[in-house]
Amino acid sequence: MVKHIKLPTIYSTGMSELEKILTAGDVIVIEGKTPLVSGGIKLITNSQWSHSSMCIGDNYTIESDWGGVQINHIRKFNRYNYCVYRHKQATVSDIEEAIEWSKKQIGKRYDFWGMFGIVFSKLRPIKDNKLDDKNLYWCSELIADAYRIAGLEVCDGKETWEISPADFARSEDFSKIYEGNQ
Repeated sequence: MVKHIKLPTIYSTGMSELEKILTAGDVIVIEGKTPLVSGGIKLITNSQWSHSSMCIGDNYTIESDWGGVQINHIRKFNRYNYCVYRHKQATVSDIEEAIEWSKKQIGKRYDFWGMFGIVFSKLRPIKDNKLDDKNLYWCSELIADAYRIAGLEVCDGKETWEISPADFARSEDFSKIYEGNQ
């Protein structure tokens, strides 16, 4: 059963270059600007990217941020540096399945404890995350789980809780198709 979702209202008019090329399933990785959270993620992942979001069509994305899993318009990212990546092997059917599963996660909270688990796992020889709650999500984990549910590889050998926004940029499974505000 398809869940009907009220989309945020957009007051701006016109189409940016990104709006013209973005398709469902594309992953947007974003360079956040907050010193503590974004800075910490960038430091831990050794990357400029601190957030990720997946396009669900019509220039809307699904993401998990401090407010939990939600839908937003891509214009939310206009003031940030970002890149867009497209999965090399995904079919229309794969993307539809990933998006459908993602939409079922709307309203689930952000996994704050799981994020701490990532930090702790970096300090231990055994890589596990006992704090990861599979009913809560952070940004890249939501997208990675959606792709895996659809039967697609994201970052070979990594558990979805280990995948960061930077991993989409580094992955052989994705191609960079756009850079914005660089």
